Amino acid sequence: MQPVSKKGFFFIIFNFLIFFILDKTNALGFELYSVIGQSDGAGFALAYLLINSSTKKIDGIRTNILAEFFNQLQNRGLKYLQFFLSDKDFAQITAAQSIWSNIKIQLCLWHIKKALKKKLADNTPPKIINYSSYSAHEAFNFIDIEFYPLVFDKKKEKNFIFCPKDLRPKIIELLESHLHRHPLIPNCVGQFLSREDIWRLSVQEIYEFCYKHNLRHVWAYLWTNWYQKNMWILWGRAAVEDHICIFRTTMLIESHWKVIKRDFLPKFFRPRIDFLIYIIISRLIPHQQQQYQKYLSGRENVSWRKDFKKEWKRLEKSKINNFYLTDTTKWICGCLSFACSRFLICKHLIQKYGRPKSFHNIYRQGKYPFIYF
Repeated sequence: MQPVSKKGFFFIIFNFLIFFILDKTNALGFELYSVIGQSDGAGFALAYLLINSSTKKIDGIRTNILAEFFNQLQNRGLKYLQFFLSDKDFAQITAAQSIWSNIKIQLCLWHIKKALKKKLADNTPPKIINYSSYSAHEAFNFIDIEFYPLVFDKKKEKNFIFCPKDLRPKIIELLESHLHRHPLIPNCVGQFLSREDIWRLSVQEIYEFCYKHNLRHVWAYLWTNWYQKNMWILWGRAAVEDHICIFRTTMLIESHWKVIKRDFLPKFFRPRIDFLIYIIISRLIPHQQQQYQKYLSGRENVSWRKDFKKEWKRLEKSKINNFYLTDTTKWICGCLSFACSRFLICKHLIQKYGRPKSFHNIYRQGKYPFIYF
C-alpha cells in the first residue's frame, strides 16, 4: 500500500479501465471508496480508498485527497479516461476533472430520479432562491424574464406546494428523455441534432411545461440544478457528440458493495478497518481475479447477456405500429424506446435484423455500430 495522505490510502488491483465508477460506503468513521472498471459489461474493482469521515468538515480536504488518489492512478498508466459515472458528489467530480480534463462526467440516472422525486415532493418553502431570470434569458431568449419564483406572504407558507403530485411523473419523464438524447441517435422524424440543438430543445420543452402549469419554483430549481449549461453537461449524454456511455447508472458499484457486504462480511456491520483491508486483500481480490479469468476464457458469460437475450425475444413478438428511421448497419432507430433502452435495442431493429446465430458473440459499444455480432 502507498499512502495518499495521513487520512487516505489505496492499492491497485487491475490495470485496465474504460471508464470510472466511484462510490462510497460508511464503515465506523471512515468512508470506503471504490473505483470500478468494466470489461464487456462486467465490473471489476480497480482500486480502493479509505478516508476519515471527519474530513467532510474541512472545506476542500476531501477533494484534495481524491485528486491525489486519481493522480496516483494516472501515474500508473490511466492517462486517458472517457467516462466517469458517479452520483452528484462535487468533491468526486471536481477531483476527477482536475486530473482528466477531457473526461465526461455521467451522473447516475437512478440518483437523478431519486433526487428529483425527493425535491418535487418537498413542500417546504425555500429560504434562498438563487435563480436569475436575466441570466436564463441571456442563454435562451424564449425564457420570460418575468417568470421567476415569487416572494409569498408568510401567512401563506403553510399552503405552499412546490409541485402538484399529478405533475411530478411528467417532469421526471421529460428529464429522463432529455438525458437519453444524443447526436448519434436520430429523433422520431429522422433528424440528427447537434449537441447545442439537443440542449436548447430540452430546455425549451421543460420550460414550456413549467410555464404552462405556472410552476415558477420548479422551473427555478430545474434550471439552477439541472438545465443550465454547466449542470446539463454532467448528466446529458449528448455532451459528448461522438460517443455514448453504454451505462446509465452506477449499478456496477452497487453490486460490488453487495458482494462485499453479503458474501464476505455478512456478520460484520461495522468491521474494524484492519479486518476490512484483510478481507479485501486476501479474499475479495482473488475472487475478482478468478472471475475475470472465467470471462476471458469463455467458461462463464457476463450476466447482462442473459437479460439481453430475454429482452430480444420479447421484442421479437411485439407489434409494430409506427415506423422510424432504422439502420441495422449502424444499429440505430429513431423511436424513443431505442434511445431509452438499457441495451440500445428496440422492436424495429430486432424484427428488421432477425434472430442472430448466437447471443454469446454479441458486443456493445458507444459508437457505430452500437451492437455488433
